[in-house]
Amino acid sequence: MSRITYLFLLMMIAFSCKEGSKSSNKSAANSAPEMISQDIITELTKTVTSIDLISLKKNVNVSMSFDNPQAVQYVLSFAQDEKGEFDGTCPADGRVVFLQNGENSYDAEVYFSGNCNSYIWIKNGQRIGSSKISPEGIDFFKNFLKPNAKPLTDSTQTPH
Repeated sequence: MSRITYLFLLMMIAFSCKEGSKSSNKSAANSAPEMISQDIITELTKTVTSIDLISLKKNVNVSMSFDNPQAVQYVLSFAQDEKGEFDGTCPADGRVVFLQNGENSYDAEVYFSGNCNSYIWIKNGQRIGSSKISPEGIDFFKNFLKPNAKPLTDSTQTPH
């Protein structure tokens, strides 16, 4: 009888340890990755030739591309030397694709809603780091990714 009780206690301990590790993994997945290396940002400022901005909001159907070096540098300047604020509850508001001569170099998911303020940097499909977005960058993305006040209509139509 004592062997059964001992075995039962061991099983309970094993199951409780597994549940604890699951919750700690879940909280790690819901937080921002560590701060991206400033060396990567410096590399991007030297090598990126164009960027694509894409809305990920359902009510905003917009994208924009820049190949002007000043515009590229402007968007890169939004990345601050600080870990991003990301609590896992905010949906991505947008995505920035950084291109080097037409080839994808890095991506960054843009978060600025709720308690989030972060670029989550992606290389080869893997999250590699985060950085906080400057207040100027937040304003830029809020203006760029805002829904239209009224739906767009065909300008060739005449009112009835």
